[in-house]
Amino acid sequence: MSINLQPGEELVLEASFDPALKTYSMINSIIGIGMCSMIGIPVVLVTWDETGNFAGAALWSMVVPLVIFVLSALWIGVYFRTLECYLTSRALVYRRGVFVKTEKTIPLTRIQDLGMIQGPLMRAFGIHKLKIETAGQSTPGGAGEAALIGVVDALEFRDRVIGLRNSLEIDTPGVHDGLGQTRPPTATDLSDIHETLKRIENHLERMADNP
Repeated sequence: MSINLQPGEELVLEASFDPALKTYSMINSIIGIGMCSMIGIPVVLVTWDETGNFAGAALWSMVVPLVIFVLSALWIGVYFRTLECYLTSRALVYRRGVFVKTEKTIPLTRIQDLGMIQGPLMRAFGIHKLKIETAGQSTPGGAGEAALIGVVDALEFRDRVIGLRNSLEIDTPGVHDGLGQTRPPTATDLSDIHETLKRIENHLERMADNP
């Protein structure tokens, strides 16, 4: 596990994932297989009525869920080993994927919040889901730009990310470009702010004239 750092960037923290995440994922798979089996039982009965081959239909109804369960267990184990998450002095980097590798690099200055979610099943295994909300997100209140499930000491990790983000905003005042970089406000920025304030002032005056 490694990460390529930009000049002046430092690795602050490498997150680890709770092994309980594998058990949690397996329980979810069992629930899914159980629901599919509930749908499959009527199919077995219909097949038996039409062909009279109840033994063959019953065998398939037991073998298929078992095969799916074994494949799911193997997949979850391999997938768990691909999970990586790094907090650097500038960004949050998240990697995952077995066949299709996915990597997200989210500049800290774009992170609005890390929402913590814990359903009943997550609570039973002591894990949390961190939903990363970012500036400019196309679906506010939706799925979030990324979700981290099973990070060890999720609350402490969340506080480290938010604290580092806040320190960047204090140490590097200016205009954020949405890519994690900041620059001093220009005359154009100040002019835009002035025009916005002017429009607000005019709107308030119209409201006062037409109560």
